[in-house]
Amino acid sequence: MTSEAVPTTVESFFASYRSAFERRDIPAIEEHFGDGVHVASDTGSGVHAQYVSRADWRRVIEQLVSQYQALDVATAEMRSLQLTSISDRLVQAHVLWALSSRSGSLLYEFAAAYTLACEGQRCRIVALAHDEIAQARRARRQGQETVDRGSP
Repeated sequence: MTSEAVPTTVESFFASYRSAFERRDIPAIEEHFGDGVHVASDTGSGVHAQYVSRADWRRVIEQLVSQYQALDVATAEMRSLQLTSISDRLVQAHVLWALSSRSGSLLYEFAAAYTLACEGQRCRIVALAHDEIAQARRARRQGQETVDRGSP
């Protein structure tokens, strides 16, 4: 992939990735990942790092889709995208995501850094670092505080 093609290819990749999550299409989400993925997650109380096989990653995706459904996540907006080409086939992508409910209210934002392995026009996530767990927990705590105070 030429350096000129990187932005278009990666933007198309993330549009497809976002759409798969919004449709809750687990097989389509899974196709955006490599055979294994290194994941580093800021949980809010520490960092959890692991290498996950494709079979194990499917279970993680299923849990995340269930969580999104329980939270009423309807849309994922890519608020920012910063790219760094490492080589013709490796790209680092830093994304700020905003998840909103069906009513359009912002549920939470989170940051993620993806390492993408790209061959031609096809990219796959091979590494992911994010703070979604910490941000989701913070949003749930804030939502509970609002309910506890009797605020609308």
